[in-house]
Amino acid sequence: MAQVYVDDIIFGSTNDELAHSFSKLMQTKFEMSMIGKLTHFLGLQIRQQNSGIFLSQSKYAKNLVKRSVRGSLLYLIASRPDISYSVGVCARYQANSKESHMTTLKRIIKYVKTTTDFGVWYSKDKNDVLVGYSDADWAVNADDRKSTSGGCFYVGNNFVS
Repeated sequence: MAQVYVDDIIFGSTNDELAHSFSKLMQTKFEMSMIGKLTHFLGLQIRQQNSGIFLSQSKYAKNLVKRSVRGSLLYLIASRPDISYSVGVCARYQANSKESHMTTLKRIIKYVKTTTDFGVWYSKDKNDVLVGYSDADWAVNADDRKSTSGGCFYVGNNFVS
């Protein structure tokens, strides 16, 4: 599996031979350096264990508490699905914020402050079944009568989107 972001690439495999072959092939085409076991990537902290991988943004979350910017919260939801709904609702009112929205944002920041080490756990699982769930409320928002919908997907036991 390989992940490319602008000029950064990370890759890995459950087969060491395949990872080594891929590395050799990439080095013939591109100038690159091998940094070894992945521990950080684009602000994510990565802890690899035999039973799975844990992704978090704890350093970012700790700095966010000092800044408390709405856009920063939107970036944090990459590894924090527990706050994605509430941050998304607050983001709706970014152009026309009221004091109640700022109070809600402060409450989210307080929650993040007490949960900075939260993240997403991806277990090593042989189950590769893709399962999706979705839901919608039709025009329930009292402010603008817009609908809210959402969904999530799992590969095996791992939340992926």
